[in-house]
Amino acid sequence: MATDVINVNPFNGGSGGGGGTSDYPDPTNKPKINGVTLVGSMTPEQLGLEPASKACFGRYWNESMSQSKATGYFGNLDFGKNLVANLGLGRYLVTDDRRYTKLNPQNSNQDIAGNAVALDGTQGQCMWCWNEFYYGAWKETISGVVYTFEVVSLLPTYQNHKLTRIPRGGLSWLNAGVWDAAGGKLCSLISNDANYRGGGGSALNPATYTQLDTDLPQCSFLGMPRTEKSLNAFSAAARLRGTGWEADWFVARAVLEILMRIYFGDRNSQAAINANADSDGLPQGGLGAGVTEWSGGSWNSYNGYYPLIPNVFSIKDDEDNDIGDFTGQKIYVIKDKDGQTVYSAKVPFFAGLMNPFGHIWQFVNGLIVDIEVDGASKVYVTPSMYAAYDSTTVADKIFAGNMARSGGWIKELIYDKLAMLPSKVGGSSSTYHGDELYTDPATYHGLKVRLAGGRAHHGANAGASLSRTYYSAAATSAHLSAPLCVFSDDPQIE
Repeated sequence: MATDVINVNPFNGGSGGGGGTSDYPDPTNKPKINGVTLVGSMTPEQLGLEPASKACFGRYWNESMSQSKATGYFGNLDFGKNLVANLGLGRYLVTDDRRYTKLNPQNSNQDIAGNAVALDGTQGQCMWCWNEFYYGAWKETISGVVYTFEVVSLLPTYQNHKLTRIPRGGLSWLNAGVWDAAGGKLCSLISNDANYRGGGGSALNPATYTQLDTDLPQCSFLGMPRTEKSLNAFSAAARLRGTGWEADWFVARAVLEILMRIYFGDRNSQAAINANADSDGLPQGGLGAGVTEWSGGSWNSYNGYYPLIPNVFSIKDDEDNDIGDFTGQKIYVIKDKDGQTVYSAKVPFFAGLMNPFGHIWQFVNGLIVDIEVDGASKVYVTPSMYAAYDSTTVADKIFAGNMARSGGWIKELIYDKLAMLPSKVGGSSSTYHGDELYTDPATYHGLKVRLAGGRAHHGANAGASLSRTYYSAAATSAHLSAPLCVFSDDPQIE
């Protein structure tokens, strides 16, 4: 049955309460809820109802303070402590007809029951998934101070706030695309078969890239992410899997960013790793620098800005430790043909999702920025992923807000309609969101798409919220990819 949301003061950190029910002393036929007669002031638990705040958790930021770390939390503390389990986060195999098999959180080569599984696509695509939940973000002025609130919930409202439904879904746990050359489909799998060769689809010439030989994956691109395809191509290839499949739909990208902020209680995804819980028992810190600290010149000389991290590293680290649904950092050592280390990459993982930022850019699909030369930078989102999609028009899309006109450190985001593009800049690498916006309306105008996360030489500029709006959906490059995504229901935006 439908129930009213129990009101909670966002600052009490409690699990609900509110005024119970009124007593009915006179009627003989007293009303009941869930078969329980209303007598006196009764709690939701006594009525067999789940208090709204037990099914939600959020963070809030005092905007008069520039720090990236959240000022506090609200909702249910236990829900926040167990956010990964409560939202079903982690690795799954997902078949084309959208059947989900949860994998062992400690070993992705097994299902949850301990049975061996194949990660080569024959049993489904390798996806980082979540269960259905609701999300909201809003600002409130309290005692003259502006606060920003973000919440995830299992219920569609929080207090007087209607939340956005996010259906069950998933994103490639590689956070990059794999290309089936024979079938033309976008994939997420682990294979060294030449049919799934990454990079530009062919090996590099060691005569040109003299640090390499063809035994190195950074040269052969066997088992590596696919780049040098346009977003339009990635999108069409994903849709060949059937209803519910796309390439990095903006709602899936928003899930990644939202959950990292709420889980860590920090807007700066590159905040230093802190394995210790805070005084409330909640996670804190971030994922560190990520794969962002190699110089651009060295990377270009090594393999021309093509991918560096093999897909198989998502399964076991260099010391043969299983990764599973790990959160933290693993070191991947990039070597030259003589076995000498050229770069030790700090590969971040979030509940099993590899490289949520850094390494190579991720195209974001379903979102268009109409950048006018002397006007506004208008952000539009697509209301339905299940419908046909056209990246060359905004006529069928919904206005979400205006993006900042100049590049800089991100201060505020457009939360409305899950756009997650910057509305204001003026921060720094360690304040507010700690990530950069790259935009230049005088040079790059027209209908543009978002590139997210940054690449291996962006350093502190990189992060989950980093955005670049220089390119159309037809652009290609050695360092541009798009991960496969899936939704069990249409992620509709109103």
